[in-house]
Amino acid sequence: MPISDSDAEKLCRGRIVYAPFPSSSGTYRAGTHWAIMLDPTDKIQASGESRVVVISTNDELDPSYLVEVPRRVGIRGNIVCSWRPTVTEPQIEKIWHQPPLDEAELLPILEMILKHATDIKNRGN
Repeated sequence: MPISDSDAEKLCRGRIVYAPFPSSSGTYRAGTHWAIMLDPTDKIQASGESRVVVISTNDELDPSYLVEVPRRVGIRGNIVCSWRPTVTEPQIEKIWHQPPLDEAELLPILEMILKHATDIKNRGN
């Protein structure tokens, strides 16, 4: 069931959404997970889609690239910074009731994403 128009207006950078995602390898459906929207708010509002980073309770997925979910959020699990699919508004089933993550909370996530991207690039050289 799609989200309401009022929830759609709340989509922004740092917003936590619940949606179905492919596995981190892209080979199967991993089911529904909480995820954090990463793109700038104006891009999300204009396109209705965003790159996200997925939250999972499986700490063996890619342990080198995990960041703890900020405690104030109240969601169990870790942010898997190597798992960054795209989500579109029609795929989103609900949004988390807490305010979006702010830039200070996003910083360690973005740093780990950069580390992952750098590691991938260096493996290719």
